[in-house]
Amino acid sequence: QHLFSDGDRAQAMYFVLNGRLQYFQGANPDEVEEMPTDQEPRPVREREWFSEIALFSGGEHYGWMEAVTACTVLKLDAGQMLDVLRLYPSSAWLTAEYATSFVRLLSEPYVVLSDLSDGAEHTEIVAGMGQDPRRALSR
Repeated sequence: QHLFSDGDRAQAMYFVLNGRLQYFQGANPDEVEEMPTDQEPRPVREREWFSEIALFSGGEHYGWMEAVTACTVLKLDAGQMLDVLRLYPSSAWLTAEYATSFVRLLSEPYVVLSDLSDGAEHTEIVAGMGQDPRRALSR
């Protein structure tokens, strides 16, 4: 069973609570005759998240996500996140700072757009934030 396909509208972030999925960058592997050799599926496991980009920039998915085993996945809808942030203005400020840095990083020429999250990228996102938000995160 697939969760989304390349080109689908990205409207939520997902957290894997249990089970395993796999992600293909680009087109659905069933729709192309031969996948390029660099298009091996990337495993997505418990305690990982993906499609964070949907919360801050919307747009479309950059690949294909499918379940490998039975999974439980928590979906955080971008619109619902905004409703929650309205209740917690101090968190909204910090989230806006993070989002600004996140979107700025996406515009860098060396960044390959993907639905997957990578810990190293989050280090760059935080490093790109101002001093006050970084202090707030360290508390």
